[in-house]
Amino acid sequence: MSFLMADITKSPTFPDNAISQRAKRAHRGYSPTNDETLFQIISLENCSRSAADQLDELLANEEVGGVGADRLRFGNNRVVRQMNVEDDNGNGQEPMVTSSINNATSLFKLTLQDGEGALFYAIELDKLNFLSSKNTKHGFPIPLGAKLLVKKGVEVSHNCLLLKPQDVSYLGGVVTEWNVDLVKKHIQHLRQRLQQLP
Repeated sequence: MSFLMADITKSPTFPDNAISQRAKRAHRGYSPTNDETLFQIISLENCSRSAADQLDELLANEEVGGVGADRLRFGNNRVVRQMNVEDDNGNGQEPMVTSSINNATSLFKLTLQDGEGALFYAIELDKLNFLSSKNTKHGFPIPLGAKLLVKKGVEVSHNCLLLKPQDVSYLGGVVTEWNVDLVKKHIQHLRQRLQQLP
């Protein structure tokens, strides 16, 4: 399986093209002296929005009996916000749920994993284009398992990589099993965070 669709800690294959061979050379443990290091993104956190707002967005995309609904902040009651009696083109397909959240000004913290399985935190020092799009149905602008090449000389502060656009090359990709039931996992994680608040 190609490295873009695989967990890079489990001996991925690298096709014979320029970008794949570049990733193969960068497939190792992170060291500040490496020319480049291949990472996979295993977690994302939007630091610009509260956990409560993120939870509300995910819950708003849940459906109640086939209609979109918003959960009221206090309690489990819901208010119907839209109802599609019949789609516009009459083909019977459900409309795609898209997020209204634009991440162009959001700040993300990433948890990265190198080829040896070591974990690293990273934060956007300057806005990274691949994190600027609207959220997918999973609540993130990109899928988990996406691959990233981090160049030599990236700034590090308190063991956190400070990422700028010139320091990274986004390759895309996904680890499918990490994204299964991701909305439920994300909702559970946000609820746990909120319960820990005083």
